Amino acid sequence: MKSPSPLILLFSSAHAFRPPNHHDNILPSTRRHPSPTPPRTSSPPPRRTRPLRSYYIDTSESTPREFSAMISWCESYGVQRNSLEFASTSNLDGGHPGIQSQDMTAYASQDLPAGTPVLFVPRSLFLSSHDIKHREFGADSLLDAEEYLTKLREPLSLFYLYVKLLYEYSLGEQSPYFDYLNSLPRRYDTGTSMTPTCYDCLPPLAGTYAKKERVRYINYRTVAQTVGWLDGAVKEDRDVSKWVFNVVSTRNWEVQDGSGERLIVPMADMPKPINITQFNHHYDPEIAISYDEEGNCIAYTIKDVSAGSPLRISYGFDTNPSALFAKYGFIDTSAPATFWKYMDIIPSTELCSIGLSYSRMLFYPSGDISPEIFDVLQYLILGEKRGRQEQKVFYDACLNGDQETKMAYLNQYYYEIYGRIKKHVDNFLGDLQELEGKAIRVDKETHPRIGMIREHNDFVRGIFLRVKENVDAVMAQVA
Repeated sequence: MKSPSPLILLFSSAHAFRPPNHHDNILPSTRRHPSPTPPRTSSPPPRRTRPLRSYYIDTSESTPREFSAMISWCESYGVQRNSLEFASTSNLDGGHPGIQSQDMTAYASQDLPAGTPVLFVPRSLFLSSHDIKHREFGADSLLDAEEYLTKLREPLSLFYLYVKLLYEYSLGEQSPYFDYLNSLPRRYDTGTSMTPTCYDCLPPLAGTYAKKERVRYINYRTVAQTVGWLDGAVKEDRDVSKWVFNVVSTRNWEVQDGSGERLIVPMADMPKPINITQFNHHYDPEIAISYDEEGNCIAYTIKDVSAGSPLRISYGFDTNPSALFAKYGFIDTSAPATFWKYMDIIPSTELCSIGLSYSRMLFYPSGDISPEIFDVLQYLILGEKRGRQEQKVFYDACLNGDQETKMAYLNQYYYEIYGRIKKHVDNFLGDLQELEGKAIRVDKETHPRIGMIREHNDFVRGIFLRVKENVDAVMAQVA
């Protein structure tokens, strides 16, 4: 995808950035030292005594973020902004200003018409899974780890980024990426950071998503032990490895060219949890990301934006806020819909063709129900009561857009379809009530994500209650 034209942000050769894996010092500060080239084999470098903790980035959740230093670091090496500013959310909300706040947001400093570039990040500043594998660590340096992860069916591209950031963390202030890493959120409310008790307080689908994130983190941390040249104290530190995994998981995106390459793009990267930075999420965003012919990243407005308005991108999952919560650690209350949470339908090719998916079987905040729910239930009922022939007639009508045939069946089984929806909604609301009973007894100190889990469940409950109100009204009329 090409960047909008004309491009008003120009890459200045005076600020040309040389990638951090080069041998020379790229930063102007005298406290920095050249970054040693990562080994190209699994042979560990000479052991060194680990310095005091202050030498490293403090990953404790209460640690303030050094966001201003990251902005200066980026702009020293070619990152350019146009009417794009950052502020703590407390500042925007009228609270105490503070650039070190955990919660940051991007906003427009002046009116911006659609198509205006607001951010330029040179390709040389990217963290690329492809470059890490083939240019930095060497193609053969992670063979054992790759073998294990392939057996576990875990993505290698994310692991390359994970190992890269563990390595940069181990360098402390010597890392060229120190200012960037020190600007990142410390707290994440993702599935990775939850406990087994937390999972027990989530509905089945959300719990499945959250556990999947945790399992991937455990797999990566376990396999990283086979990487002999990584600092042993760092890779064995569970708090550090979890923080690094959360950084990688929430801030990368996949290049949409079929290569599987994943990128982290400083300042344009995707921040998540309650500790939001840069371009926040919204299902109806103001900003899109593109690339020019040289691979540089361009963020530009896709609608007119007034001064002081937020600048946001979409992280996806627009109709699946539970998946968004598990991966990124926040609840998207702006989501236009949510999956209806029914998990007991065995998928088939025909069912998937007429709408059986997380993105189509939807309940809306208004209490409305997506047509695909009616179609899938009608298909199942016909299979149970009328046999395969009638089921196939209805299936063909769905594919061919034959509304007359579809409505004839739907009108015939109108009451039964609504009855099944009502039964599911009532049962799910009962399950949520039981989960709330568990959650209120959980110790918040031991399981600090329980508050966010209750917020997630309350959000889902609100949508289901509105659906219930509409369904009950229909059932009353039919009765």
